[in-house]
Amino acid sequence: MGRPTGVTILGILHAIGGAILIIAVISGVTLLTVGIFSDTSIAGMGLILLVFAGVLSAINFGIASALFSGKPWGRMIVVILAGISIAIGIFYVIGGDASAIIPLILNAIILWYMRLPYVKNYFQGPS
Repeated sequence: MGRPTGVTILGILHAIGGAILIIAVISGVTLLTVGIFSDTSIAGMGLILLVFAGVLSAINFGIASALFSGKPWGRMIVVILAGISIAIGIFYVIGGDASAIIPLILNAIILWYMRLPYVKNYFQGPS
């Protein structure tokens, strides 16, 4: 059985997210090395954010790789992240932020999709 189309799309989205974060890190490092920030505390906070963005980029690429190769932990991470996002989205919607409905719905769809039998079978590998 081949890789489900939805898994491919999710993998591509994670890879794109990782690439965008890498571009942000490179841009940020460039700004820090040019010395655009004269205040060292701002530069220090910027460096911390760049390290955090680099870690998030690596995580995104790892998830994309796991999705493309059918690793069970990749599915598990996506399910956990979608569940956390749904919980956070519910709090935002209850708090009156109507714009949180769209990510809430998208994450609910992702959670539903990742629980479909043929998607689960793809991550279990050949039997």
